[in-house]
Amino acid sequence: MLNSIIGNALSNLQEANMKTFEFKVGQVFSGKIQHLYPNNMAMVQAGSHSFIAKLQIPMEAGKNYWFQVTSIDGEVHLKQLVSQSNADNQSTAVLSQLSISSTKQHRELVSFFTKEHIPFTKEMVTNMGSWLKEVPDMNKGMQTIKAMITNQFPISQDVFRSLTAAEQPITFHSLLNNLLTQLKNEPQVPSTQSMSAIIHSILESNHLHLAEKVIRQLTNLGQQQNEAANRILQKIGFVLEPSIADRQQIDLNENANPAKPSSMITKETLESALHKLQPLLFSDLEQGVANISKEEADLLKQLLNQANQDVDRADILSQLKATINKLGMFYENEIGQADSFNVEDSLKPLLVQYLQEVDQHSKIRDNVELLLMKMNGQQILSVEQTAIQQILFQIPFQFPHHQSELTFQWTGKKQKMER
Repeated sequence: MLNSIIGNALSNLQEANMKTFEFKVGQVFSGKIQHLYPNNMAMVQAGSHSFIAKLQIPMEAGKNYWFQVTSIDGEVHLKQLVSQSNADNQSTAVLSQLSISSTKQHRELVSFFTKEHIPFTKEMVTNMGSWLKEVPDMNKGMQTIKAMITNQFPISQDVFRSLTAAEQPITFHSLLNNLLTQLKNEPQVPSTQSMSAIIHSILESNHLHLAEKVIRQLTNLGQQQNEAANRILQKIGFVLEPSIADRQQIDLNENANPAKPSSMITKETLESALHKLQPLLFSDLEQGVANISKEEADLLKQLLNQANQDVDRADILSQLKATINKLGMFYENEIGQADSFNVEDSLKPLLVQYLQEVDQHSKIRDNVELLLMKMNGQQILSVEQTAIQQILFQIPFQFPHHQSELTFQWTGKKQKMER
């Protein structure tokens, strides 16, 4: 599904950003001589565009040729590469004229550029030909190249890799789970622990949210002298002094200040309790859990079911916001806007840091780079052009009973403001 969404997004941008035919010295294109004028001047048609150019040698009206731009100083100067009527294999003939090896990728590129009426240079064919060797589907790779050219994205291998990674059907959940497994088996580097912790946090975001709700419910029951609730709180290390518990409301909201005098629960205590409670909540309580009585297991099941039923719009929005921030997909913008930025709060900058720390030949690099490029590709697609603005990104999301991927796409056209 994401493939089609990204394909549509690229098409929308291409239609909005189509520009007139622009010339650069060295460009090659297929065109037709429409009319001849004195002094070797001619009306040339290339695709849907017609223009006046000076020909290097006389040519015939009505014929198709391959041209190369030799000068654009004051007027467009063209030289003939190949006469299309005299060449059996157009792509091979053009490649020969440009002294480019006739590989499958190079031939397919020239044919594709011809069909799409895209002018190209020798450097474009040689560079992009090597890029296409890396992709499993050459046709999709060439469509990505077309999108890069039409949308005026930077013509670089990094951008190409990022866009092709964004289109791959592999989910964030799969990439994150694979990376988490690999991190356990790789030599430790400074960023390993931070990466593992934040990946755990992203994958278990809904579990953490539900666990917070259950702790809140357990705390309320504990204040009411519910023995089973107090035993569970004690086992997870979340216990208030009785005199304080009787008179204190525990604030477990995201923006709670653990240091304020009215609270005896620190952020570290809450996080420790959450991670101890999670395995209890999301294990098979029906089969029994070590150190948990049947009464306590029944209470946890009841509270978890209630927490699942109480999920509302605010809960979902809070989880979405937290996941987006933890992924750090647009962290480059945050660096310039925030007074201070902690790299360990977001996954994307940690991925960049990890690649700088890990061995160049480590097997884990491929997975890290794919995840990073997938993020970059979505960031590239979230662009603001003169005619259109688009935001497109995908994030992993955990519903109460299953994992999923949520894709967001917003497209809008700019309009003049009325005064």
